Amino acid sequence: MQPEPLDLSSLDPTRNQARWEETIRTVTERAEAGYRSPLLSQLSAWARPALALAVAAALVAWAPALLFRSTAAGIERQADPARTLSEWAASPHSTATGELLSSLGGANEQ
Repeated sequence: MQPEPLDLSSLDPTRNQARWEETIRTVTERAEAGYRSPLLSQLSAWARPALALAVAAALVAWAPALLFRSTAAGIERQADPARTLSEWAASPHSTATGELLSSLGGANEQ
């Protein structure tokens, strides 16, 4: 005896074409509305804290220069070998070898 074939046509979602198209449209709209790139979402989540950290680091770095402007300028003037060499070249002053090496940061200072 042969078993009767099952009628599964009632499970066919395309049987009601209008309802099937509406379901497809709804699912597609939900998927597109909810999609957000993981990279972009991670970057946007960290944007404000990263900006705040950068501002804080800049303030910490600039604070001494802003508070102690004259001292920082004096240190910069002494430590700039190009300026020192230019002044020596423009003056009739003869420079000792040790002084020259010292200004350039040489290891053989005398």
